[in-house]
Amino acid sequence: MLQPMSTTASLDNDLENPQLEKTETWKSQEESTLPNGGYGWPYAVFLAYYLSHDTYPDASALDYAFIGGLSFSAGFVIAPIVNFCVKHIGSKSTLYIGILFQTAAFIGASFATEIWQLYLSQGLSLGMGIACG
Repeated sequence: MLQPMSTTASLDNDLENPQLEKTETWKSQEESTLPNGGYGWPYAVFLAYYLSHDTYPDASALDYAFIGGLSFSAGFVIAPIVNFCVKHIGSKSTLYIGILFQTAAFIGASFATEIWQLYLSQGLSLGMGIACG
């Protein structure tokens, strides 16, 4: 059910700044068609595939969750290095380095046969590529 939320804002009562009208905005979480998302969605596709198929028999759900977390934490860890690169070699060159890391990560993950290879490719390399991109 929609619930109106009203806000009223007014300015000084002089002729140059007329009083603003009352505005209403409508919010409904029940009827919203767009879910609240974020940067974790792309990895959710991989996670769903890995959990539904037995691609890596020795891997647990915790391994896959750690790989997703490693991807973003690696990006945060190398952020100072990325800032240094942007300052000294430029943003375009840094972006190209990020593209190379991301490409290597996805190609490496496609050929991975053991879970440790996925840690390095989709965890570490992808995180470094995301940080540069």
